[in-house]
Amino acid sequence: MNWAVASVDDLTRRTVLDIYHELLKSSNSVLHKCTRFKIELLQLENPSISEIAEQLLEAASIIWTISDDFPDDAEGYHVASKANEYAQQVKLIAKAIKREDQTELDRLVQELKRRPFL
Repeated sequence: MNWAVASVDDLTRRTVLDIYHELLKSSNSVLHKCTRFKIELLQLENPSISEIAEQLLEAASIIWTISDDFPDDAEGYHVASKANEYAQQVKLIAKAIKREDQTELDRLVQELKRRPFL
């Protein structure tokens, strides 16, 4: 991503993008687990998908906090928004697993599959 706002220094940009890419990797890992394993096995994951979702939400929150420091940086807010979307999707997947709702899990996994992991 190429941030146009000069007020965002390179270290901040790299930090945000590093956090974002790790969030994407974790979301993709959850996706792969959910496509390979049944709910019964997903419920045994350690850390649990719920714990992973909470960590992703924390990471997305960090990105939002940094973005708030640069209110004129539209691309930073875009990254923050995307990070939150992925984290929220994993949270919904975790809830479906907890409820043992295979139909909802399948629907949510299909939604996540359609998202780019770039």
